[in-house]
Amino acid sequence: MLEGLPSAEEVKQVVWCMCQDSAAGPDGFSVAFYRACWEIVGEDVLQAVLDFFRGSELPRGMASTTIVLIPKVDSAQRWQDFRPISLCNVSYKIISKLMAQRMASVIGKVISPTQSGFVPGRLISDNILMAQELDHKLNYHTRGGNLILKLDMAKAYDRVQWGVLFRVMAAFGFSESVIAFIRRCVTSSWFSVLVNGQLSGFFRSQRGLRQGDPISPFLFILAAELFSRGLEALFAAYPGMAYAIGCDMRVSHLAYADDVVIFLNGSLDCVRRGKSFLDRYEAQTGQAINAGKSSFFPSRCISDRRRQQIAAVTGFGLGERPMLYLGVPIISGNKRTVHFAPLLAKIQRKFQGWNLSRLSHGGRLTLIQSVLSSLPVYLLQVTQPPLEVLKKLEGVFASFFWSSVGHDRKVHWVAWRDICRPKQEGGLGIRRLSEVGAALSMKLWFRFREQSTQWARFLRRSWAVDPCVWWSPAFGMTVDGEGPLSEWCMQGLTSSGPLLVDGTGVEILQRVPHHGEEVMRFTEARGGGCSFETPANGPDLTVAVYARCPDAAVSSESWEHPSMGAWWRERSGYLRVGMASGIIKPRHWRGAISAAQAMVIQVRIRTLHTISVVHWRRPDDGWFKLNTDGSSRGNPGESAYGAIVRDHSGQVLVARQGVLGEGSNIRAELMAILRGLELCVDRQLSPIWLESDSLVALHIIRSSGISWEFREEILRIRRLVRQHGSRKGHRFYLTDGFGSGAGKDIGFSSLMSLMAIHGAWAGLSGVLL
Repeated sequence: MLEGLPSAEEVKQVVWCMCQDSAAGPDGFSVAFYRACWEIVGEDVLQAVLDFFRGSELPRGMASTTIVLIPKVDSAQRWQDFRPISLCNVSYKIISKLMAQRMASVIGKVISPTQSGFVPGRLISDNILMAQELDHKLNYHTRGGNLILKLDMAKAYDRVQWGVLFRVMAAFGFSESVIAFIRRCVTSSWFSVLVNGQLSGFFRSQRGLRQGDPISPFLFILAAELFSRGLEALFAAYPGMAYAIGCDMRVSHLAYADDVVIFLNGSLDCVRRGKSFLDRYEAQTGQAINAGKSSFFPSRCISDRRRQQIAAVTGFGLGERPMLYLGVPIISGNKRTVHFAPLLAKIQRKFQGWNLSRLSHGGRLTLIQSVLSSLPVYLLQVTQPPLEVLKKLEGVFASFFWSSVGHDRKVHWVAWRDICRPKQEGGLGIRRLSEVGAALSMKLWFRFREQSTQWARFLRRSWAVDPCVWWSPAFGMTVDGEGPLSEWCMQGLTSSGPLLVDGTGVEILQRVPHHGEEVMRFTEARGGGCSFETPANGPDLTVAVYARCPDAAVSSESWEHPSMGAWWRERSGYLRVGMASGIIKPRHWRGAISAAQAMVIQVRIRTLHTISVVHWRRPDDGWFKLNTDGSSRGNPGESAYGAIVRDHSGQVLVARQGVLGEGSNIRAELMAILRGLELCVDRQLSPIWLESDSLVALHIIRSSGISWEFREEILRIRRLVRQHGSRKGHRFYLTDGFGSGAGKDIGFSSLMSLMAIHGAWAGLSGVLL
């Protein structure tokens, strides 16, 4: 998978997933140029990529890189005050991005769970939450006390030794060809430094990874895995070094790329062993720990004398509380407003870079929504600041919106709570920070319920928290999963409908898959995942009175429903002329039909039919073509499926039909494909050309995500396709009548317990299963 030749579609997909506004490399061609001129340059780019994967070296012009120095602090003067960012040519970044996408699928299998940087499925918030929990255990009573070491790695990317990286990759089982790909990427680069707008020098490097190269983050965490594995081996060899947390779970360190925090026992022997390991790691890998920026945080039981000894052994200074980790204050105890003063100062500094006198209210609104409001969101993901902090932040936003910044005070003509209303209600659509915090808390609860992160497992084992909790429909109240449910919860469960009793619904329960991995899914979202937008927007609540609206009987509910206007018009018409308005109500139409039928009047509804001629295409010699179809009466309703297999001459080999029970059209189509593939596997028919009349079903199968509603069917289809191979196509109907009508004829005759074969299927009774 990592070393296969890429297809033209894969190369194009890489170009289209890159940001077209990113800076160009030394050749001056940006991503926007490649997208606009892809029909002209696409074939040349593909051939260049294929040449690289066949073993060719990168040309010097393609591998050249411009280094731009970005200051990390104000008034930067020293080399350490700058961050070197590499601007690579897009032609090279296509190759690097392609390798990065392939490596992303396997990197999580070899990287330790304590490393959350650049690993798909792991978030920076996981490390922050875990650090908060471990910091709460800092003063846990244990012999020697607990100790936290916060490391600062000096120029970690620039100090990566290539030989170490290649040996680590070989130890992890990467093939020689993949290592050769990586070797050609990192060793063939040529650099020029951009100084005062002019390029200076043209030289090669002997070590380090380029910041700005898509493959560099994955290579860095691979090289840093030597640190994680070595530290874990040290703690396994000396169990007394473990950080006491009151449960059987051991956490030696947390890492996000080069931001590392070590948790160990505070005795001098443990500190010396830890420092000895750090010295050996520096000597073997070329990395360097900046002792001046590193710090340690001891527990209260560690005396002042031992704190001085720890400082002498490590060379680190005593850290100030609260500890700042990944930009978030790690607070033990009550949260105070002073702890979040850096966030307020950061927002104030944003104003200094803007020309406030030239900004209109529309421009200020845009900056609030896109810049200022996004700054607290990172903090709200992992902690809940005091309400006073949120009020101060919103006060700063309001002052900025009304141009009353600094000593220049202006009148606030509209209250901030009214400005934060949705646009449909007369507001400007700005979200209240308290509502954002509630939505992010819901997302955090979802991740805890998944139990897929180290932080969630730690809470489970440390506090014996049962993740199965009940939530109210509005995400407001919770009840612990253990013990009897409270009265309000039982009422909430039974109010939605009668429970299953006397065997009702047993057939439905029997269709629930009982094998495979259990996966948590959020049913309010189509993909089953819980993003910020899902809880922030809230569930689609339906007011009972709206359901009685005659105009709402055929549409979905919303708060801005036109039924309010319809009621007002009907009321006004009744007051003016003494009769109801002429709104044709669905119940009136049904009543008119019933009255006409009672008077033996035939009411015919004219239906427009569109005829489309679609030709069935024979498969290639040696191929077998599988045509499937499924349908549902009512959608959802009683559903059935049909499948038929022909050879290259059009001869029918085998067919299958069946009843699926209650379900939707999409589920019926997916089940038809699944049953058809299983039929081909049973008859050992291969290779298969799969053709379905549902473009939606084929799109679901091809897409990278999995809808929670059809997870079991999609996984089984993908497994069959992967094991036996198939070629998927799409047609609306089949020319010989075995299209959508086939599924309906087979299925719904069977639903009436008439298992006979009807219509066009009569001639297939010998091969039909």
